[in-house]
Amino acid sequence: MKSTDGFEHHREALELADMLKMTPLAQYGVSLHDCIESRGAVTEMFMCLRWHTGKLLEEEDCPEFVRAKAKRLWKELDSQLQP
Repeated sequence: MKSTDGFEHHREALELADMLKMTPLAQYGVSLHDCIESRGAVTEMFMCLRWHTGKLLEEEDCPEFVRAKAKRLWKELDSQLQP
């Protein structure tokens, strides 16, 4: 799904999950993949992605290149989930 500014949540989440494979935080990549593959409603997928991305951002040892991508994804997901 794309937001009005062209942000592709699904693609960005997959890219973040792949980036995480190269870090000690690989379990978050698995969680993000699970959210995407859950086959639920888009809103449910976004809520799952936002929750796991938020948990990732709480990690002190999250590499900056991962943190930047996660932060943008979290903000985009959060804006899409606002009423």
